[in-house]
Amino acid sequence: MTYRTAVIGAGRIGLLLEQDSKRRKPSTHAGMWSMHAATDLVALCDSDPDLEKVAIELVPGAKYYTDPQVMLSAERPEIVSIATQHDSHIELARLAILSGAKAIFCEKPISHDFEAASKLIEQAEAAGVHFFVNHARRFDPLLRRLTKELADDLIGELIQVTGYYVYGLISTGTHLVDLLRMTLGPREGEIVWVTGWFNERGVYHPEDDPCIDGILCFESGLKAFIQSLDMRSYGEASTRTGFRDLSRVPTDSWTNLGNSYFEFAAENIIDCLEDRVVPFSTGRDSLQALTVLRAMSDSAKADGLRVSLPLG
Repeated sequence: MTYRTAVIGAGRIGLLLEQDSKRRKPSTHAGMWSMHAATDLVALCDSDPDLEKVAIELVPGAKYYTDPQVMLSAERPEIVSIATQHDSHIELARLAILSGAKAIFCEKPISHDFEAASKLIEQAEAAGVHFFVNHARRFDPLLRRLTKELADDLIGELIQVTGYYVYGLISTGTHLVDLLRMTLGPREGEIVWVTGWFNERGVYHPEDDPCIDGILCFESGLKAFIQSLDMRSYGEASTRTGFRDLSRVPTDSWTNLGNSYFEFAAENIIDCLEDRVVPFSTGRDSLQALTVLRAMSDSAKADGLRVSLPLG
């Protein structure tokens, strides 16, 4: 059986990234449905009429529309991809459900409005529509293998987990949080509490979607620390045009194998006594460290309440 498919949104993730020669194909919704043997991509839709030329070049057999309701009514696709901005997902998904679609593949997040997203899922379930969200890592066979091995206790006790993301908590951090739930949830349970704070290092993010760092605690007590990084510094140049990679080979390496910290301490103490250098470790440094430790203790006693420290 061949399923009629359509894509709403012919921008980057909908269609245009197929033009990136470095990316593994398919790399878009349109590319996915064009390449699959059991699907026929019959139509693409985007409010920008200027994308029609590109759409015809990349998917010559598909019709191009600028009105999603007109497209859905005319083509009656069984599978609908929604690759538009998040604020349009709810309305477009509802149109797809009403048009008789059997499956919807929607970009994340479904919506910033939790209540609206919840009602949409209920509507899809009531209509018997399979509603998929493009948390892409859930489809990766290696990550699914990792999930199974964790669940089967083939990997030892987890003490702590750290994860990194770039470009906004909602835009990209959602992938990390979903991945942590996918891989750790079967063994560690659900996330039961979180803390979060804004990344104030000037990292790049969408205007309405800041980068937030935080801690996620699972039912088992396992804690996952999530850290946002600057998209402009961390990329995948080997697989994506316009990015750069950090070097995998260190340009320099430092080591003090065979030396003792007591040796270093003795040298510093003697040098200070002879007025050659300043102390590397002082009582005031220790007091400041104690201040931090006391604040951490106070925060823990207050269930993670943020505790500010005095400067100096």
